[in-house]
Parts: sequence; C-alpha cells; structure tokens
Amino acid sequence: MFAIVVIAGVIGITLAGSNNSLSSMYLLLIVTLVAIVGLAFSVLRFWQLQEKRRNLRLLTLADVDTMSGLEFEAYVAELFRAQGYKVQMTPINDYGVDIILQKDGVRTAVQTKRYSKPVNQAAVREAVAGMLRYKCSKSMVVTNNTFTKSATELARSNLCRLIDREHLAQLAANAQR
Repeated sequence: MFAIVVIAGVIGITLAGSNNSLSSMYLLLIVTLVAIVGLAFSVLRFWQLQEKRRNLRLLTLADVDTMSGLEFEAYVAELFRAQGYKVQMTPINDYGVDIILQKDGVRTAVQTKRYSKPVNQAAVREAVAGMLRYKCSKSMVVTNNTFTKSATELARSNLCRLIDREHLAQLAANAQR
C-alpha cells in the first residue's frame, strides 16, 4: 500500500510539472485522492495490527489452552516479537519448524506444541532436524504444557531449548510490560 502512495505521489508531481490543462488538473486531483486514501488505509491497517498484537500479549494461559495449533504459533511469535526478535513464520509444510527467530545475528528454529499432555521427544527431533533445514544455529520447542523425561534428555544432548508452561507464562508476563 505504501508503494501505491509513493507511485501516486510521483505521478502527481510529474503531472503538476507538466502543462496545466483542465484534464491534467482532474488527473492530478484523482491521483492525490488515491494517495490520500491509500495512506489512510495503510495507517488504519498498521493500527489494527498493533491492536491485534497487544491483545495477543494480554491473553492468559487459560486462553492459550483453547487455541488451535495455528493460533498458538501466532501467539508464540508475538511473545518473541515483543522481546525484540525478528520473527518469520514458516509455511504449513514446515519440516518440523513453525517459527524462525532472529536476534543479534543468531537464528533459532522453533517448534510449537499446544498440547493437553506432556510433549514427547518427537517434537525435539523435529526442531533439531528443522534447524538444519532452515540454516539456524539453535533450536527450541515451546509448549503450553510440560515435557516428558525423554524429551528433556534429548533436548539437553542436542542443545535444544525447551519452553514449558511455566516459562511460557514468564514470556507472556514480559510481553505485557
């Protein structure tokens, strides 16, 4: 949308410098109106996105427990965005990684699991394998639950960071500040 505003402005400036015929003036008026509407739409969309992000940060763990998997991914992405990370969502066929985080030149592959039971080692395997696929140097699994003993052991041996329910609550609290 910003590109449209810029293009309309360039056209308007060009037309303003050309001959002053009545048709050029009408065209200039139309281009100016398009630019204003485009700019207004862009500002409105920006504020809507900011409001959505603020609302995501205010959710409780009880809210998280009722989310779909995709909603949970968006929630986790927003929590990390609030911590200053650059966030990239992966495609649906994600090779075991839902989110790529980047901060201070370090890329982290994140697997999210919104589960009603403890997360097993399969999630850790997916995150570690996906880390290589997305050229990351770190991996992480984030859940609204806990991790099984085997998942914890596998994560430890692969230097995969685990974010359980307790740590997720801390991330949410930090995001709300």
